[in-house]
Amino acid sequence: MLKIKATYDTPAVEFEPENGVFRISGRSLPANSFAFYSPVMNELKEYLKNPLPQTTFDFKLDFISSSSTKIFQEFFYELGQAHKAGYKIIVNWYYRFGDDDMKELGDDLRMETEFPFEFIAFE
Repeated sequence: MLKIKATYDTPAVEFEPENGVFRISGRSLPANSFAFYSPVMNELKEYLKNPLPQTTFDFKLDFISSSSTKIFQEFFYELGQAHKAGYKIIVNWYYRFGDDDMKELGDDLRMETEFPFEFIAFE
């Protein structure tokens, strides 16, 4: 299990590998995206060595820096490899109702995937 509390510039991270549930929520503006997400990526890669039959990844972000977007592309690449290996991968992309920029970013990221990608608006 990996749990990181949110700050003004960094999201909350809740990884529950025993349940196949991963959540990232808040603002993703770390000063060094690679340094912040390195342990997160390591945890995901470790989990994907022997994943559960179904994995759910929830992204509920208010804002994402361009450097964080590059890290998320890596997440989707890793999840895509698991999907190709026959595991069920579900991504839920939450965005504030009316926030077209975040929805569009999710749509751009979705285009690079082959697994289910759900868009969920919230207030």
